[in-house]
Amino acid sequence: NHPNPFADETVIAYTLTGEAESVSLKIYSVSGRLIREWSFFNEAGYAEHIWDGRDENGEQVANGVYYLRFRARMGDETIERIQKIARLR
Repeated sequence: NHPNPFADETVIAYTLTGEAESVSLKIYSVSGRLIREWSFFNEAGYAEHIWDGRDENGEQVANGVYYLRFRARMGDETIERIQKIARLR
């Protein structure tokens, strides 16, 4: 994601080398609470998605460290990555 740390919004970018049947992005607090999630289907190539620093209820999240969990499923193969995101306003 960039920028990292971010103040108002951050861009989550990735490149898929083949077509993914499903892609999920989930953002968690350091305590493991799910903050926000997105699901996409039949994606391929380069993609960007913006996180505006809000939770599922539309509330601004506090300053701190969050974890982004990226998961793409292509047939029997699943790719998963975890990345830290920092929010500083």
